[in-house]
Amino acid sequence: MTSNGIVIGRHFRVNTTDVVPSSVSCLTVGRPGRGVVGFWVTRLLSSTPSEFHVYLSLKLDLAVYAGTKTARWSVKQGMIQFKEPVAPARTTTLH
Repeated sequence: MTSNGIVIGRHFRVNTTDVVPSSVSCLTVGRPGRGVVGFWVTRLLSSTPSEFHVYLSLKLDLAVYAGTKTARWSVKQGMIQFKEPVAPARTTTLH
């Protein structure tokens, strides 16, 4: 967290042979108000939350709720938990 808010995304894991980004983009949101217990993000790089979500949850002492193309997840106190599958998008055929 910065004095301006929470930075979500653009963290990097550096290995000896590659650099792995945490997200596609970066977002700074305002500081959480009194009584806030978590925040919602979308995950575009994989079908599950990653260690970056665990890091943010632990660092900020907030739950991270992550949505992917296939499911909804919660990340709390260092644990990633599956919540529910996402229903396939409905398509409408025009005649």
